[in-house]
Amino acid sequence: MIIAEPLWLHTLGQIAGTMLLLELCLVLLLVCVIMAALAYGSWWLHHNVIPILDQYGGKAQHYMGVAIQGSDRVVGGVAEFHGRWEAITTGARVMIFGTRGAKRPVLPASANGAAPTLESESVRKDVASAPVAPDLPGGSTLTAAAQPSETPEQMGLNGHAD
Repeated sequence: MIIAEPLWLHTLGQIAGTMLLLELCLVLLLVCVIMAALAYGSWWLHHNVIPILDQYGGKAQHYMGVAIQGSDRVVGGVAEFHGRWEAITTGARVMIFGTRGAKRPVLPASANGAAPTLESESVRKDVASAPVAPDLPGGSTLTAAAQPSETPEQMGLNGHAD
């Protein structure tokens, strides 16, 4: 059985097909124009800009290196100044208030509130077996006179104010 379609529906289908064809041709033309513009732009770039970059590229890289070195030098100077300033202020604080008034930074407490400790696997087990007089290049060892005769506590390095 053939279903007859009205004539006006056939005409609307023909109009829609023609409009779709025109739209697709317009999009194809637009894509071709964009591709031609990109091709011309790359040709112009290759003939007008690349020779200039080849001519002055080495100088530009040299000046960029100089700028980077200069900024690194400034950063190093700022860090050096800050470090020395902190050393001077801490030294002055220690001379005036002693080691308790130096306001040393406190390590953050662990989650359970206890003081932070080293993990057992991070502690070296062979520290006690280290030689008392270390070997020096050439086979010689340090003599007893070169080793300190006082313990750190006796020299005042125990961390408490004397």
